[in-house]
Amino acid sequence: MKPIGFVLAFGATCAALADGLQTWQWRSPLPHGNTLEAVIYADGRFLAVGFNGVIMTSTNGVSWNGVDSETDFELSSLVVGNGIFVAVGGYGTTLTSTNGVQWTARQSGTTSSLFGVAFGNGTFVAVGESGTILTSTNGALWASQNSGSLDDLNRVAFGNGTFVAVGDNGTILSSTDGAGWTKRTSQTTSLLVAVAYANGTFVVGGGNGVMLTSPNGFAWTVRSSGTSNPFLGATYGNGIFVAVTAALVGGEIVNGPIFTSPTGVAWTSHPAGTMLPLIAVAFGGGLFSAVGINGATVTSPDGIVWTSQSSAITFDDLQAVTFAHTNFVAVGGGGTILTSPDGARWASRQSGATADLLAVAGSETTLVAVGNAGTILSSADGVSWTVRSSGNSFDIFAGIAYGNGLFVATTLGEVLTSSNGVAWVRRTPGPNTGLMGIAYGNGVFVAVSIDLATNVFVSPDGIQWTGQRARTRAQLSLTAIAYGGGRFAAVGAGGVCMTSLDGKTWSTNDLPATDTLHGVAFGNDTFVTVGEFGTVWSSLVNNGVLEPWRRKIFASIRKQLYGVAYGKGTFVAVGELGTILQSDLVAQPRLDLRVLSDSGFGLGVQGEIGVRYRIQATSDFATWVELGAITNNTASTVFTDSMKTLPQRFYRVVSP
Repeated sequence: MKPIGFVLAFGATCAALADGLQTWQWRSPLPHGNTLEAVIYADGRFLAVGFNGVIMTSTNGVSWNGVDSETDFELSSLVVGNGIFVAVGGYGTTLTSTNGVQWTARQSGTTSSLFGVAFGNGTFVAVGESGTILTSTNGALWASQNSGSLDDLNRVAFGNGTFVAVGDNGTILSSTDGAGWTKRTSQTTSLLVAVAYANGTFVVGGGNGVMLTSPNGFAWTVRSSGTSNPFLGATYGNGIFVAVTAALVGGEIVNGPIFTSPTGVAWTSHPAGTMLPLIAVAFGGGLFSAVGINGATVTSPDGIVWTSQSSAITFDDLQAVTFAHTNFVAVGGGGTILTSPDGARWASRQSGATADLLAVAGSETTLVAVGNAGTILSSADGVSWTVRSSGNSFDIFAGIAYGNGLFVATTLGEVLTSSNGVAWVRRTPGPNTGLMGIAYGNGVFVAVSIDLATNVFVSPDGIQWTGQRARTRAQLSLTAIAYGGGRFAAVGAGGVCMTSLDGKTWSTNDLPATDTLHGVAFGNDTFVTVGEFGTVWSSLVNNGVLEPWRRKIFASIRKQLYGVAYGKGTFVAVGELGTILQSDLVAQPRLDLRVLSDSGFGLGVQGEIGVRYRIQATSDFATWVELGAITNNTASTVFTDSMKTLPQRFYRVVSP
């Protein structure tokens, strides 16, 4: 429930809400869909880092929140020491923070990827690619050290006055100060990627189920783990070592058991509680938390019984989303079709197709989805779908739009039109057009193309097409287009954006960034565009003028976003590996006192047409009572409260 408007019975109104586009929620996977590579526990919470610069925090291992790392590079490891958090990753990335929330990029002095970091004896030690080792006393200034090895160093730990770094080909190095390193005999040539220290023992795990222990980091003993699965992460807590594994089945990485040992010598396997691969594990606050690929999260109080904290409706890429028939409809890989009445609750539908679906659009009576291999599907309700024929199994549909009683679908070289989504007619707008996205507005269809010479095609009827050229910066390609606020907005590679009132004359409205943009939508007087690394930008149409683009920081995602749509007062974005995100309400309804009569108080509800609102009342701000619900059929609807005898009463409108 989201409170979105208040009014006092005597007419005083409260302030409006903040920008709803500043807050986005994961809808699938849950609690999030990021791949996390390392996790620690510090200051009463878990902190985890992963792909594309993602940093997540959790106080309970169940609910996770993202913070902005200010980088898109992979983050592989993190540690805290002397009140300073340090995270390291790709291309020599090093970040520091004093609270785990605000992060500052530092110069590491290397472009080699860093895979592990540890703290001990007042020194941070980072290890990485081709034997790279860096040291720092504050996380800000780093010095390069000679490891004596060219093997990748994957992790590092500190214990018993000694740093131990492990890596490829069974490499184990030890150092008392982080500057001088000695290679040790590991008795294995397997890849080593997990290391932990506790109770006077180093534990190292790696490929082929290799498990090693050492009391000092010098002399190592091979232990029997009872598995051939690679160990990826290890920790100690609650009196036991815990290590996570993965397996390779049919070329796919899948989850493996979780292993425990009180001493590091004898190991026992336990079900992981998830089908998703786990990469790292930490202990804190009386709880083990293991994280991994695509939001995999499991927790355990004892390391033995594990509970999955993650779920997803699909892990297929979602390529497009639309709002029609009072529902959101998302389509994607392998014929995936999902529907939602509100953008929050999603259901999977049987499409009858196996090809990837790349675009979807709807009229008042029909939904149409299109994709690879000439796939066309139609539906009257979004639940039951029928396969239609394009007449050519080599067609690759990139876009579809509906307008003026006609569906128009684009392929790389042609368009197809249909009045009902069932029977289709092939049209030819031009040679080698490379058509991508398409939109309808102001009485014309406008399709964008990756062709550099003629990158826009315009048609009043979907049959006769005229080629145009929108002169993009550095001839960057356009891939998606939307209409709203009296104009078309087309976006594409390198943050390019072109706008036009008629599809023929174009102006440049580029983003102040070089993000590749995959989708764009319009709603509530605002264009929203999405793209790589979870990019979300918005631009308000104010009195017919498109304002400069503003970035919406949503630090909880670093995945590709491919499509975005607007409906019921909210934007929904979809993308890589089943990602579904939803903004807070951006259409802010308002209550005002219209009439005071013998019938009661007449409250005016001003809001978005077609959206359902609930009216609630209270006399003490402690208990709210449901008075009723309305659906705005016009921009303003009157709701009457018959209660007239109370000395005071306050009202609010909420949705959904």
